Amino acid sequence: VAAGGKFTVEYESTLNDKAVIGSTGNPNEAKLQYSNNPNYTGEGANSPTGETPKDKVIVFTYQLNVNKTFDQGTPADNDLPKFTLYKSYKSGEQEEWRKVGEEITVTKTSNGTETKYTASFPRIDDGNYKLVESHTPAGYNTAADTLFTVTAEHDIEAVNPLLTSLKIDQTDGNTTNGTVQANVVNKKGSNLPSTGGMGTVMLYVAGIAVFVLAGATLVMALRRRNA
Repeated sequence: VAAGGKFTVEYESTLNDKAVIGSTGNPNEAKLQYSNNPNYTGEGANSPTGETPKDKVIVFTYQLNVNKTFDQGTPADNDLPKFTLYKSYKSGEQEEWRKVGEEITVTKTSNGTETKYTASFPRIDDGNYKLVESHTPAGYNTAADTLFTVTAEHDIEAVNPLLTSLKIDQTDGNTTNGTVQANVVNKKGSNLPSTGGMGTVMLYVAGIAVFVLAGATLVMALRRRNA
């Protein structure tokens, strides 16, 4: 680099499964050590080097909690719902939904007076998501996909950046523990065939067969009368 010249150093880091969720965040510091002596080998007591001020950033991550309810009754303990979470990634006009983590089975908990069915997806970031019920208990209709957006705001230039806002769509999340909530209801019954679906096609075929049979019976009856 020429005297007085400027350059930029960029680095990336990735959160792992031990990342802290919520307002504490995951601090990361970086600094540069430099020397004006091109012949310095990095050894010796009299080091002709300097250091830049430390640059501190805090990366925040969040958790999606799913509250599952049923309009009638409850499913068998060995047939609980399962969910899969997807995140939207866009490149130009193209949108791709990528799976986030693994499929999660709903957990049943009871304190004697109240029973809850919940599932959690830890360590997500902000963005657009789709929650899909990938397994539906017997006797219930599959819940519609839940589309939502997680947004977060935090300090940018502060010495110790803080998480200042966390929302799922327009609903506030908990900035302290970093959680947002989604509610999904299963309704009792069986799904009716959708318009244009295979179920509708089979109904059409059955209806046509009935008309053909009725027409054939009528023709045979008329022939007998005319005989």
